[in-house]
Amino acid sequence: MKFISIPQNGASWNEELIYEFDTEQSMPSTIAFNVENRITGEIIGVAVMHQVTRGKLNIAPIIRRSMAPLPQPTTEPSAGFSEGACSIVVTCSGASSDVRIFFRTKFDYNKAGMLSDAPERQMIAYGEDILLTAYGTHYVNITIVAHYPTNSIERQITHRTYGIPSDIRIPTSVFDKTVLSIELRIRCDDKEERTLNYRINCDISPENTLYWYNQRGGIESYTFATRLCIEKRATVKGITFNNIPHNSVHEAYTLWRMISSRELPEEMERISDMVFSPYIFTIVEHKAECVELKSRTVEYDNHGALQFMKVEVAQNKKGGRA
Repeated sequence: MKFISIPQNGASWNEELIYEFDTEQSMPSTIAFNVENRITGEIIGVAVMHQVTRGKLNIAPIIRRSMAPLPQPTTEPSAGFSEGACSIVVTCSGASSDVRIFFRTKFDYNKAGMLSDAPERQMIAYGEDILLTAYGTHYVNITIVAHYPTNSIERQITHRTYGIPSDIRIPTSVFDKTVLSIELRIRCDDKEERTLNYRINCDISPENTLYWYNQRGGIESYTFATRLCIEKRATVKGITFNNIPHNSVHEAYTLWRMISSRELPEEMERISDMVFSPYIFTIVEHKAECVELKSRTVEYDNHGALQFMKVEVAQNKKGGRA
């Protein structure tokens, strides 16, 4: 048994991932392939092919079923393997393929750098989670500097990547509420350091922030200036327990209108790209929850430049008491 060809490092599991093989046997037989994610050490799928001597196996559907759609926030600053990344080995009849790194989108395996397009300066809410995606072939290093009225506190995180895209997670709730701003200095391998500054606004809620994936697979976020509830609906079902009637909420639906500040054209272009993301989500109390984008309205100035944006997003919840 041998593998004749396999996908390149940096390929996307949203496209075909073809493994071509030869059993090196003259008689057709039934063979089973194990697909192992080296990050978790789990066999994420088994594919069986009947009566073959040669063939092609597409493992992309197996990987897609195993991938978490949303990142996993943490309660402490950290960097780790991205939820959209996997390190894959395919084995069959004693033969193993080379290790391959796949991601939610295709990326340049030989080019380190940020996969998120976060601006150098950004306003965020206290309690918000800063989420970013970076890629280093060997390591990603993050220096976190929390600036207070009278002093600054610095800490460092170094994550060994093994060539796997990484998610950076900084929950701002771990800092004292007197924090004025958070500065991140991010270095991917020996590439020039990228510095991001986040100004903390305690007058807005973390619920004003939407997160999404850009077209390179990196996590983006934006904190809207205004968030208004414009509609609520609930489906209530009556039940009887111990001869006492109760009302139970079967489904609840809330529609929010969120309005951005007036931003520079390049920032408006960045946040308007959320419409192309497969998932848009919020993070509240370190839990990610999908929302549905119902509408998007963009205002332009007299020169055709984007000025601000309004979006309407729906949150659906099931279960609970009326």
